[in-house]
Order: sequence, then C-alpha cells, then structure tokens
Amino acid sequence: MKKSRKLSIIAFMLLLAFTLAACGTSDQTVTTTTEEAMTSGAAEAEDEATATTTSMTELPVAERVLYSIEQFNTNANYMGIQSGWFGKLVKDKFNIEINIIAPNEAGSGETLYQTRTAAGNLGDSIIVSKSRAIELQEMGLVMEMSPLIANAPNIQKLNMAYESFAAMFPDGGVYGIPGRVSAQSATTPVGRGVNPEVAPYLQYEWYLDIGAPEIESWDHLLEVLDQMVKANPISDTGVKTFAISSFPGWDGNSVRAAHEMLYMNGYNYGSGYIWMNATDKTTEILTEPDGLYYQNLKWLNKAFMMGILDPDSATHSWESISAKVHVDHCIAFAMWPFLADSVFAGIDLNERMPYAPIPVKGMLLNSPAYNPYGMDNIVYAIGAGAEYPDRIMELYDWLASPEGILAVNNHVEGVTYEMVDAKPVLTAFGLDNNPDKQTPSELGGGTWIDGTCKLNSPLTHQDDPNELLGGESANPALWASTIAANANEYSRKWAEAYGANNPIQYFMDNGYMIVTPSTDYAEPIEPSEIRALRAQIREIVQPAGWRMIYAATDELFQSIWDEALAELADSEIETLLEWDQKIVDAKFEAIDRVMGAN
Repeated sequence: MKKSRKLSIIAFMLLLAFTLAACGTSDQTVTTTTEEAMTSGAAEAEDEATATTTSMTELPVAERVLYSIEQFNTNANYMGIQSGWFGKLVKDKFNIEINIIAPNEAGSGETLYQTRTAAGNLGDSIIVSKSRAIELQEMGLVMEMSPLIANAPNIQKLNMAYESFAAMFPDGGVYGIPGRVSAQSATTPVGRGVNPEVAPYLQYEWYLDIGAPEIESWDHLLEVLDQMVKANPISDTGVKTFAISSFPGWDGNSVRAAHEMLYMNGYNYGSGYIWMNATDKTTEILTEPDGLYYQNLKWLNKAFMMGILDPDSATHSWESISAKVHVDHCIAFAMWPFLADSVFAGIDLNERMPYAPIPVKGMLLNSPAYNPYGMDNIVYAIGAGAEYPDRIMELYDWLASPEGILAVNNHVEGVTYEMVDAKPVLTAFGLDNNPDKQTPSELGGGTWIDGTCKLNSPLTHQDDPNELLGGESANPALWASTIAANANEYSRKWAEAYGANNPIQYFMDNGYMIVTPSTDYAEPIEPSEIRALRAQIREIVQPAGWRMIYAATDELFQSIWDEALAELADSEIETLLEWDQKIVDAKFEAIDRVMGAN
C-alpha cells in the first residue's frame, strides 16, 4: 500500500476514537478502541504493502489479474487485440492480452506518435526504431530496464545488442532491446532461406525451354526475356504474358523498380538519394545525370518499347502484381523471392510457376548480413507508466526463448512440425499453404493465418539455431528435412547447371555477390525541415521516373530527365544530399568499427 493510504487509514481510526470520546465514552473505552483501531490499520497497511512488493510474475497465472497491454508498434500491419491461436497462447501463459496500436494502420502514423507522446504515454509495451527510442528516453517516456533484465535469462543472451545500444544514452542505461538479433557473423549474407534477397529471378521452365542461354549483360537479359515471352505469349491460365511487371506502392523517394536494381549493381541503401558500396567505399547518387538509377530507368524503358513491360505497372497494387505472378502465371521476371516462387522454396508445381535466380555476367548482388547488434528499426522498450513492467519483461523474455521464437515464426510442435529422429519435420498442416486452413480446436480454432503473431518484430533472427529443434534454425526453409522434401525437377536442374544447391553460396563463391556488414549504427531522426525538403524532392524524382519508363521515344525519355534535373537544380537538393552524405559517412565509420572487431 502507498504511504498516503496508510496514513489515511490511521487518521480515520483516530478521528473515530475522538468522536466516540466526545459522546461521553469512558477513558478506558477510548483507549481500548483507539489502540485496536491503530493495530488493525497498521496490520492492513502492512499486508497491502507486502502485496505490492510481491511481483505478479511470482503468482500462478490463474491468480494474476488480466493485463491488457497497449503496445505501440511502428512495424505492425495490424491494429487491435492480438487474437487467434497466438493470442490464446500468450493469455494462457501470462494472462496478458496485447492491444496493438499500429501507426501503419492508423492513416497518419506520425500524427498518432506525436499525439500520444504529447499526452505523456506512448504505450505500455513499445516497439520503435533506435532513433525513436533515443527520443523517447529524452522525453522520459521509457524506463530503464536493467533490474528487469536481471530476471530475464533469454533477454540476457542479447546483451551484445542492448549493451551496444545502451552506449548511445548519456547514462549508459538499457532503455531499449534491439530486435532481430542474430548470433551469426555480421559479415555472413542473409536471404530468404537459400535465396538472395534481390536477384534476377526468371520463370525457370520458360528459360529452360529456350535453351537456358548464358546471359551476357542486362541488355541481353531483355532479349532473353523477350524470347521467353514470345515462346509463351499466353499463360496456362489464358492471360497475356509480360517479361516484367512492377508497382508504385513501395516506391519511397524514387521508383523502386529502378533503385532496387542497384542491389544488383553492387550497391546497398545508404540514406535517401545516396547508395553505398561498403567493399570499395564508393557511393552512387540517384540524381546523377548518367548514374545507375538513370541507366536502370533506361533499361525499364527499353522493356516498355520492346512491348514486354506490363503496361499496368504504374497503377498496380501489391495485391494485383502478386496475383499476376501467383495466380495468372503471366510474368517472366521478378527481383524478389517474396514475389517469385523460387524452386528452392517448396512450391506446389501444380499451382505455382517455378522461378530460379539466374546469374547475369557483370552483376554484383549486394547482400545484407545477419546483425548481432539488432536491426535499426526494431527496439523493444517498456513505457515509463506501465503498471506491471515485470510482466512485460516476462513476456519479452518468452518471445526471445526457444519456444517463443518458434511461436513468433508461426510454429507449434505437434501442429506445424514434429520431431523425427531428434530433427524437425514439417507436418501436412505445416506444409499446407491454404490461407483458410483451420487452427486445431485445442489452440482456439479460427483460421491459422488470422491467429499468427502480428508483432512483425522478432527479437531474434529465425535463422539462428534453436535448441528445441536439435540445433536447426526456426526457419523451416533451412531444415535438412525441408530441403530434401523441397527438391523437385527444377531445383535439381538448377543444381546440375551450376554445381550447387544453395544459390547464395553459389553467388558468393563465384564473385556475383558481396556483403554489406551489419553494424550497431542508429540513424538519427530527420529534422522537420529535412523531411519537408525530402517530400518536395520526391515529388520531382518519383513521378518523372515513371514518365520516363513509359516514354515512347528516346528523345522524350531524355527530355523528361533533363526537366527533372533542371527542377532539382532550382531546389535545395544540395542541402538534402549533405544530410544524406553525413549519414552514409557515419555508416562507413560503423562498418570500419565492425570489421576491425572481426
């Protein structure tokens, strides 16, 4: 009990005693009544004080009060109570329900953030970027977690990440725990299973049908794609085919279809309009007159003039381009394994088209690496006003546990996988990709996908070894049983052609891939004037890029670019590029630190 409440009880008892005395009660009665009242009040105060010092986490779950946590989560794409089987699992274990507050789903995420911070309470559980976590500590809206971490053995395993982040605070306190932490090297390439994050993924059956020619250059790739489409003008679903398709929804500062190709030209994202190559310490500015971004736009424009670029690309949503690949089977080329159905991903060849990453002479894939310091955009914190911070830390510790890691990645033993000879094997349920498949009744029922974890911010990387799986990772794509089960005629043909069955390893071994080392760098929040300037520049660069892609002549293509460059010259783009360059320089310095430590 709080001290003020103890005093109130004792004061009330004394007042009662004096009132009785004023009514003619004997001195003995007053003395007895007063002593009993004081003794009773003190005992009650001591009992309640003891209750407050007993952590709720020490009580059986059935005796804990239901704790509805407000979780502000900048990475979530879901708003509301975490429901379904994952929600039931959390409630059964901790008597906690997670109410996710997602700026991504709120319409105006920045406004939501500003409104809640101005009110002095962003949330009980908070998942934001490193820079935001630093800002929240300065506002006094997150608590120092060292005493709580002392009782969190799984979180303690992430000490390299949270200690390096703690060094960024004036007092060296632990105000945030970075997420997607990996135990693997900061220089080891990471992809989607064995597939690179970005690469030329070609419809492999069509590619084999035209003789699987070696691709000599990016322009030669267009010729190869043209052959593939001409040999398959109509898909097996009766839809007109195209070599390339895209969509504008994820464009950002420029046309993503063009700037994403920089990942295949040896560069990784630096900041804003500047990309970086950590191997040779070079940079590429997207607005250079004849730079790689310009050349990539020209490549896409060539595809358009050849008639092999999907004319709907500028108006597609993600859902519509995904349907063209997965349902209509009418696109020959993709850059991402999460769009293409890789032959190494266990696809149903009766339902999906097989894609495979194909080398192009001269290409240099720039791969991200595993990060032992955690990702810049994932930091777990606890709100300064949280009622039960120890219970939140108990939840965090479970999320970082072997069982929690599996659950976050949507795996439950006996449901999605089983152990055979001490190794994990996907069950028929785990292999079933039907989005409408039903959750077993003992886990609460409902569709499985609706009940999956909605946090979208794992504390650890799923590729790391998991002790519950005999040392295999929590990523089924890397299980020995899955790799064997996923083998099909196309993966075998790829392996025969390239002498390997792991594309990432093949590209690394043959000079087609470099790695950008991971660091503990935390990118600062952009000042309002920089954000405003970036928005202004974007309105010049991004629309011009799409107009260039669909230009009917070379002259029109060049004139649009020249007009955009003229507009940029009249803007304050140099101020923006100075900001971006400072970020890139800081990233190079952080990489030097990491490489010096390895």
